[in-house]
Amino acid sequence: MDTPSLREKAKAELDDLSDEEIRWILSYIESMKSNRLPEDYNPDNDPAVGFLSGSTDLAAKATD
Repeated sequence: MDTPSLREKAKAELDDLSDEEIRWILSYIESMKSNRLPEDYNPDNDPAVGFLSGSTDLAAKATD
C-alpha cells in the first residue's frame, strides 16, 4: 500500500477549501517564501547581526 506524499495530501486538502481559505493559504506561502535568506547571505556582512546586545532577562529584572 502506497502512502501519499505530503504534496499529494496538500493538493487533496485544497479541494475541500473555499476560495477565501485558499487566498489565505497562498498569502501565507508567499510570506514564508519572502522570509528566506538570499543564497549569497553572509552574517559576517550583515550590520544587523550583533546590533542589539545585552541581557535577555530584562522582564525578570523589571519585576525584582
